[in-house]
Amino acid sequence: MKKMITKRDLIFTCMITLTWAQYVVAQVTDTVKVQLQEKPIHLNFNYIKSYGPAFTHLASRPAHWNKNEWVKFTSITLGIGMLSLADPAIKHAIQRHRSVQRDKVANFFSPFGNNYAPYSLISAFAIGALIKNDRIHRVALNGMQSLLLTTVAYSAINGVVRRQRPAYTDNQYHFSHPYKDGYTSFPSGHTTTIVSFATALALEFQEEKWVGYTAYTLAGLTAGSRLYFNRHWSTDVATAAFLSYFLTKSVYKWQRKQQLSSKKPSALIFSFHPVFYPK
Repeated sequence: MKKMITKRDLIFTCMITLTWAQYVVAQVTDTVKVQLQEKPIHLNFNYIKSYGPAFTHLASRPAHWNKNEWVKFTSITLGIGMLSLADPAIKHAIQRHRSVQRDKVANFFSPFGNNYAPYSLISAFAIGALIKNDRIHRVALNGMQSLLLTTVAYSAINGVVRRQRPAYTDNQYHFSHPYKDGYTSFPSGHTTTIVSFATALALEFQEEKWVGYTAYTLAGLTAGSRLYFNRHWSTDVATAAFLSYFLTKSVYKWQRKQQLSSKKPSALIFSFHPVFYPK
């Protein structure tokens, strides 16, 4: 059944967006311009065209991995495989501890994975356009691009790897043929969305560690709500988290390379608390 956007969703999304948009504006006014300056990014034909090269970059990355990256990939894959042995035990342990109050907490965090995160990026784009703030524009548009590309990857995997949800089976290895209706457990879509959102914010605001800590805590609680509601196995969530993190990070690096210019700054602004954009 298609979910409707509630008034609470809209209000909460606006609150989130306004909070971190206010922070961005404050940081921009307290910035020392450095040798490498980022080009303004706007929603235009060039931005839309950038999705093609960005997708090609992501799809071709494995061909360019070095030995350490292949070791990391293999280690994560083996780790998730071992975690799958504990999927049923984790499921039953969580379900034994459900309560009315915990249901309310999980219900609060679950929408971050399908409503609040994408709506916040859209709201941020609107705010950036309204106040003509290039950094808010960049955060919103780069975040949208990362989220859409990770969603494409998630959808491709989810369509081919059809796994039954834990609510309907105790067999964590209950898979079916590609595109079979109902078998949509692997990987977790909510986790993919919120981890991409959290990673985009953490990378953009590397100079402020609390942003990353807050974003990833929120992502963890959102992912946990999916386990709590018995919608996913623990390996669904773990796979989505790793997939979304590394894809978003790869897109971010590609975006930075495209958007950085070597133009000399036209002015120098001094601040008692300078903030440098991360390299």
